[in-house]
Amino acid sequence: MDDEDDCPKLVPIEEKSKTPAAQIPVTIITGYLESERMPEEWRRSVLVPIFKNKGDVQSCSNYRGIKLMSHTMKLWERVVEARLRKVVEICEQQYGFMPRKSTTDAIFALRILMEKYRDGQRELHCVFVDLEKAYDRVPREELWYCMRKSGVAEKYVRVVQDMYERSRTVVRCAVGQTEEFNVEVGLHQGSALSPFLFAMVMDQLSEEVRQESPWTMMFADDIVICSESREQVEVNLERWRFALERRGMKVSRSKTEYMCVNEREGSGTVRLQGEEVKKVQEFKYLGSTVQSNGECGKEVKKRVQAGAGKTTLLNYILAEQHNKRIAVILNEFGEGNALEKSLAVSQAGELYEEWLELRNGCLCCSVKDNGLKAIENLMEKKGKFDYILLETTGLADPGAVASMFWVDAELGSDLYLDGIITVIDAKYGMQHLTEEKPGGLINEAVRQIALADLTIVNKTDLVNEAELNQLRDTVRSINGLIRILETQRSRVDLSQVLDLHSFDTKDSMRLAEKLQLMKTTHAHLDKEILTVTFEVPGNVSEDHLNVFIQDLLWEKTIKNKAGMPMNVIRLKGILSLHGKQKKAMLQGVHELYELDETPEAWTDGEPRINRLVFIGRHLDAEILKKQFLSLVSAGDD
Repeated sequence: MDDEDDCPKLVPIEEKSKTPAAQIPVTIITGYLESERMPEEWRRSVLVPIFKNKGDVQSCSNYRGIKLMSHTMKLWERVVEARLRKVVEICEQQYGFMPRKSTTDAIFALRILMEKYRDGQRELHCVFVDLEKAYDRVPREELWYCMRKSGVAEKYVRVVQDMYERSRTVVRCAVGQTEEFNVEVGLHQGSALSPFLFAMVMDQLSEEVRQESPWTMMFADDIVICSESREQVEVNLERWRFALERRGMKVSRSKTEYMCVNEREGSGTVRLQGEEVKKVQEFKYLGSTVQSNGECGKEVKKRVQAGAGKTTLLNYILAEQHNKRIAVILNEFGEGNALEKSLAVSQAGELYEEWLELRNGCLCCSVKDNGLKAIENLMEKKGKFDYILLETTGLADPGAVASMFWVDAELGSDLYLDGIITVIDAKYGMQHLTEEKPGGLINEAVRQIALADLTIVNKTDLVNEAELNQLRDTVRSINGLIRILETQRSRVDLSQVLDLHSFDTKDSMRLAEKLQLMKTTHAHLDKEILTVTFEVPGNVSEDHLNVFIQDLLWEKTIKNKAGMPMNVIRLKGILSLHGKQKKAMLQGVHELYELDETPEAWTDGEPRINRLVFIGRHLDAEILKKQFLSLVSAGDD
């Protein structure tokens, strides 16, 4: 095992074997445990940036870097994790990645505490602490120190040290991969072992301060500190800051927020090292909105409105006899759903997916992440399904998931992205689409419509024709290419929502027809979301086109007349490339784009007309067309 050439490389997730193969990894891993050294190949990884679904999509700080690592290394990590959990005790205040605990337990505990103080007409002061790049900041020396202090045997300290020695990675982006570089700080994001290592670090770093502030809950790096007085919660906040920052962690001044529950009088805010902590009336804690008045009406209303029609559609797919083999990955189940029984938490405390084979031929599972892990696991069931329907949460940005099919070459080789579908409630749709967001943020519902290829307008029986027309016009003003399917109780003909081919070249003829019909610029109600279309005859230089798209999507150097960078959410186009006989199709989602050759060729005598549509914010049709015209002249030279 000491020779790198003997190490397993490119090991697939599944492999056929005539004999039981479990003994093979057991023998290999036993050898690694004895030698305390893993293969050199496992030290390499690919880092994929995943958007956090909040904040500016162009800001690197709003992305989480997930490492794609060897499958066999994850088995090795699971073995080590299981042995560490037997000897390490984590405090009761830690809810993250612990057996028989989940986000719902932490949310429930906080809500109960808030309700008790509201019923007693007393104030409760809460500070929600945000740690900057928590996993990435953990110093390696602190990790070894915390492991030893937690009672981990020196042999396993050396084993984990070996996992982190000489670790190297590349970053995968839209145009390929960066050069390989060393990673010398932080925990591996995407690692099977990292969550427990982080919980161990947090447990040791906060050991002393927890005694002084017992009303504190942690879910990994999400910390909430509670107290009966503003002065005391301020003191406790400073204690936590000192305990964490002296050991290499960093409390975010801009994202840490303070909320006073059942406030009797204006008690001001708290300070952190002389700076005021932002005071809020509501806070999204572990995905659930908690309010300063102790009520949960906003959270209930948001979930009912965001998920009602979508849940009905999913129930139809999972229950009806439609003769389609569909694998449905549910992001989260509502309370009382019978399918919730398919969730299980192992003794090690991690959530895993259990696939249910339903009577109508469909498969179903639930996950609590972006679903990509579930897709990988699903590939073990090849032959049992023809379609995958991946549900995101009601207010999530589907662009982040869609882009994974472009940046993950392994995933894209087995699957293709067919299209993005948004379900909108006819009764509450206008309310969602016209809601103003603070700080210039794009409305989540508007972003979903802008990214979608098809929108299902549900509950049309609850509105009159005038209200329905207003909703239709609003949706089309956001996305001039979108197809609208109207229904009641989400009962739709599945042939109208499957095989959309929205992201492949089979859609080129249909797209060309749509673009021919769209020759105007549509303004959304907030006057910032626009659908811009134009036609330009001639041939385009492919090299110059790439520079133009990169300046627009990546560099943000193309600005409107007000000097504001244009923010493109979705773009499509049919192009005539210089020196190419076949038509080209341009697709873009956020900062990612693809330029592919279509099967359709330009016929003799057919005018070579480039047709494009841009959907986004702060767009200027005149400037975009002028910039594009320069590409045509360059292509004709």
